[in-house]
Amino acid sequence: MKMICIKNYDDVNSRTTIGKVYEILKDHDSHDEFFVADNGDELWYHSYCFITLEQHRENQLNKILEQ
Repeated sequence: MKMICIKNYDDVNSRTTIGKVYEILKDHDSHDEFFVADNGDELWYHSYCFITLEQHRENQLNKILEQ
């Protein structure tokens, strides 16, 4: 599943980029979700840092329609 970063995952190390698309993957053993950060680390997925592509598109469309 592809998600867009809306909040830096780690404010100190900035291992994500706001606006960048990340692939959210499932761990085969635990079924937990993770993603590969900008520095190559595999980090656990936290939903408050990401939105779906569909939600991002809807937000962008709403911004255009409000103008």
